[in-house]
Amino acid sequence: MSITLDYHLQELQFKHPFSVAGNTRNHTPSVLIILKDENFTGYGEVTMPPYLGETPSSAITFLKKVSFSGITTATTIAKFHHYIDCLDTGNNAAKAGLDIAFHDLVSKRRNVDICSLYSLPNEKKASSFTIGLDTPQVMLEKTSEAEELGFHVLKVKLGGLNDKETMRLISNFWKKPISVDANQGWKDPAWSLDFCHELKEMGVLFVEQPFEKSNLNMAVWLTSRSPLPIIADESCKRFTDLEVVKNCFHGINVKLMKSTGLFEAHKMLTYARTNGMKTVTGCMAESSCAVAAMSHFAALADWVDLDGPFLITNDPFEPVKLIEGCIQVPRKIGIGVELL
Repeated sequence: MSITLDYHLQELQFKHPFSVAGNTRNHTPSVLIILKDENFTGYGEVTMPPYLGETPSSAITFLKKVSFSGITTATTIAKFHHYIDCLDTGNNAAKAGLDIAFHDLVSKRRNVDICSLYSLPNEKKASSFTIGLDTPQVMLEKTSEAEELGFHVLKVKLGGLNDKETMRLISNFWKKPISVDANQGWKDPAWSLDFCHELKEMGVLFVEQPFEKSNLNMAVWLTSRSPLPIIADESCKRFTDLEVVKNCFHGINVKLMKSTGLFEAHKMLTYARTNGMKTVTGCMAESSCAVAAMSHFAALADWVDLDGPFLITNDPFEPVKLIEGCIQVPRKIGIGVELL
């Protein structure tokens, strides 16, 4: 009996309108992926925020190209990943959904979790909670939600007109670790450097993607002078980007939907650490499916940013839990969750 593929469209609804520098949205389109092999089922998801350039239509067009003829749970993950990666260019999120589901299926067959599959310790690290871009006062008010949920780290979206006022308000209230993410919203290198010194005094951990993703010259200039680590997000999607960005940033934020899934995310995290780069395991507006999968790579991360399920109202999976600020999956095999 061969592996079968099924998929369903869905929309992940935000609890609050979610804004970053450049856009605001109330939901994220998503495709649920289901792989079956006898009595075993593997789950994956394709989540598509606007900047990825993927849509439900493009994802389904890609999925229709997939054949499991000759592929079994005995097929190596490397071979499976190579197969889906060669089907077409781009489609990173669609490939990630398949990759996650295949990992889930294979590890359930072997009765292990993702950590065991990659011979990693099952470490727990505190995840940050994201405060979307808004007025300074509204962003300050949203920090109370992070406290109520039990998060110990905050991630503040910047790149607006009131960044300094926002951070002064939040840092006076929030006395735990904070990181900031400008989502390509800063324009002036000298202003950015001055602000980084101010953020350092506030106890900020790092600054993520300050400038437009292709403007690597500005990134190099700030990285060489900043008192804080400068982390690439939009500038670094896949493993092949690392040779360029390793000379432009202090570190990278690795996300499954950018990197085509767990297989390549593991390669990226391992390479970055070997080459002295800082690492963040991040997420899009994902459900507990992809977040649970990525949570197994905490041992490879300096910082964890896996708050997706806590930002949405309609998680279709068993929810991951937050225990002492750390992501905890409910199941001990596979990626760690099942479909509700």
